Amino acid sequence: MKNLKYLLYGAGFVFKTKILGKELPFIAGLVVGDSCNLNCLHCSVNSNDRSSDLSFDEIESGLRLLYGKGIRLLAITGGEPFHWKDGSKTLNDIISLARDMGFMIISVYTNGTLVLDTDADDVFVSIDGLKETSTKLRGGDYERVISNIENSEHSNIIVNCTINNKNKNEIEELCEYLSHIKNVNGI
Repeated sequence: MKNLKYLLYGAGFVFKTKILGKELPFIAGLVVGDSCNLNCLHCSVNSNDRSSDLSFDEIESGLRLLYGKGIRLLAITGGEPFHWKDGSKTLNDIISLARDMGFMIISVYTNGTLVLDTDADDVFVSIDGLKETSTKLRGGDYERVISNIENSEHSNIIVNCTINNKNKNEIEELCEYLSHIKNVNGI
């Protein structure tokens, strides 16, 4: 039933955009805040300061706006989305709210250093190279990220890798390594 719903939405989107020529948004990213537990070299929003994080009410308003524009595919990012909190509200409360509103596919983009416990459809974990390179670029605990992936009960973990001059020569080896981790479903 769920797959039929996705198929019908996709067919309707293609019809409206390709046949009728309408310009419609397809996917949106929701940045829940700048707070993060890492200090990546390439990032300008690396802070443990939660004061810039959106409140749950602000997130709800944003989700309503996105849904009203016809968006049904949502990517939740940050900072670090698993780091986000508003009182007792956590990332899974955002996901529940989005699902209740009618968002069809919800993805979370994370640095993977926190436990990957989420109700999202997809979890994209950033790993920017083999151990030494990724640790230099992200400043995080590479073993903890790998362990969190291996120990997660989530069914769809995908590794997100930004290719740059520091890691470009090890991408093939990284892909080979990651392909042997049971919970990695894509790179």
